[in-house]
Amino acid sequence: MPLDVEDEEWYRYAIEDPYGFSVVSYYKSGRWYVSLIKDLNYYKKNNIKKILKIDFKKSEFVDILKTEGQVGAIYIVDGFNKVVYSNDDKYNSGFYTLKDINITNNDHVLEQNMDKTIGMGLWKIVNVVSDKNIAAAMNQPIKFIIMLALLNVILASCVIYVLSFSLEYRIDIVHSHIKKGRHQHFDIIECDGGKDEIGDLIREFNRMASTIESLIKNVYEADLQKKSIEVEKKQAMINALQSQIDPHFLFNTLESIRMRSVVKGETETAQMIKYLSKIFRRILSWGSDDVTIKEELNYIKYFLEIQKYRFGDKLDYKIHVDEDVLNYIIPKMVIQPFVENACIHGIEGSSDNGLVVVEIKRSNSFVVFTIKDNGIGMSEYTLDNIYTSLEDAKDASGSVGIKNAYRRLKLLYGDDFRFRIDSRRDAGTVVTLMINIDQLDRVQDGEAEQDV
Repeated sequence: MPLDVEDEEWYRYAIEDPYGFSVVSYYKSGRWYVSLIKDLNYYKKNNIKKILKIDFKKSEFVDILKTEGQVGAIYIVDGFNKVVYSNDDKYNSGFYTLKDINITNNDHVLEQNMDKTIGMGLWKIVNVVSDKNIAAAMNQPIKFIIMLALLNVILASCVIYVLSFSLEYRIDIVHSHIKKGRHQHFDIIECDGGKDEIGDLIREFNRMASTIESLIKNVYEADLQKKSIEVEKKQAMINALQSQIDPHFLFNTLESIRMRSVVKGETETAQMIKYLSKIFRRILSWGSDDVTIKEELNYIKYFLEIQKYRFGDKLDYKIHVDEDVLNYIIPKMVIQPFVENACIHGIEGSSDNGLVVVEIKRSNSFVVFTIKDNGIGMSEYTLDNIYTSLEDAKDASGSVGIKNAYRRLKLLYGDDFRFRIDSRRDAGTVVTLMINIDQLDRVQDGEAEQDV
């Protein structure tokens, strides 16, 4: 070792250092040095001193400090309070101590001792931070937090939009298919339902739609077919009843004319034949089962004239009708059988002069048909039998015309049709038929068929 080395500052510091492993700084020839010094005198048998010295480049330490990104100024100070390194180049010339640093009242000084295990026990790091630096350091994370919050909001908004769009799109599809179901259109939803609750709803809806579609085909259509058969059956029954009424009515009419002709031998039958021809012509020309009340009354008049011809002065009749009910449509020949029954069974068996009264009027929500006679009437027993036979569709005996008329009206109007017979022995009979006016169609004035 050169003798002049012992006079250098670093050597003296190393010899005097109690740690035996030191990092020292010193000034020599206008330059600052930082060296790692290690005493290697493990063997004391000779007088040779062995010291390891490693010099560090100061520029590298300065660059490290500048890249640390610490707030404020950083100073590395050795055991003699000399500034060895700093992130401020002003203090890297080697001529400054800690006292030379300009520290104001607004500055905050933070000191931290270095690690003693590597021989830097007297070194320390000094951080000088101003209020301005603290404010800037606080603002920097605030800006970062705001940017992070905005990013989170934007990302969350995008996720929420995608999810809400998916939910709304699928819910709209389900809603539109449910609305179609109101009109019996149960279409399958053709879309990817997904694996969430809406997807489960879509799959359950498709199962329900398939089941309902199957039920419509297998049950509803079969029920419609059954009802159609029932309607056709009822219409066939009505037609059959009507076919029974016409011959029965014609038989009684012709019999009346025949008996009158035998008894009197007169040509007055010409007028009766005229009435009868009108009835024949109308029966043969009817294309449907419907007539207006006015038309029905015309043929009731013809029938009553024929009966008056038969009975002579023994029979008289009166017809009272409200003008506002004449154009309502009813089934043909549903009033005539009751008028016929009043003449044949009521007046014929009486020894007194007979009177048949036909009244048609509107009462509240019903059109009321009343047929009265002052004939022989009937007992309560006979009246009960008539009611029983009217309800028994299989009973074809007696009062065919009345039964057929009653059953036709019952089939057509159901609960909107009401029927009643009031009678006592030798006190005449009153037959009342009531039809709900809401069940009757009406022709306009002038459209009703005229008398022929």
